[in-house]
Amino acid sequence: MTTQLNSIETLTSGNYKKWKQDVEIVLGLMHLDFALTEQKPAEPTTTSTADEKAKYEKWMKANKLSLMIMKRSISDHIKGAIKDNGNAKNFLSAIGQKFLESNKAEIRSLIDSLSTIKYDLVEEGRIQKEKVEGVVNFVSSSRSADYPSYKRKGGPKFHKKKHGHSHHPGGNSGHTNN
Repeated sequence: MTTQLNSIETLTSGNYKKWKQDVEIVLGLMHLDFALTEQKPAEPTTTSTADEKAKYEKWMKANKLSLMIMKRSISDHIKGAIKDNGNAKNFLSAIGQKFLESNKAEIRSLIDSLSTIKYDLVEEGRIQKEKVEGVVNFVSSSRSADYPSYKRKGGPKFHKKKHGHSHHPGGNSGHTNN
């Protein structure tokens, strides 16, 4: 039994699914899992049968042990945030709800972060584009008349020279156009 209990990893903020699975397996192996699946039986009265009284006592014991096992495997900061009404099924549900809320908040935070990163990248791209355009404008306005102009699309302009040679912006290409 100690080995089974020690196999449950302590619940922290990042391992809820594994923790829940471990708890359910251990409680199942110990034949206590019905406290998580069955409703609490009606409290026995003086007219209850021996079978009804036994069923109630068995459920109460399973519920108490299930709560103890779960609480033992939860970190203190999480344990303090979970409402305990003495019912193992409700306790497990409250833990699940807390992690669902936590995951939703984390998802919202990640989406906000991604939006900020996207905005920063767009802004960075705009700034880089302005810098490149500034350099291009500077080069264009300061170039010598000896060099051809460049178009934004389509690359450099080639000017036909006499004698079948084209002038390449890099200088003396000397290729013949036929």
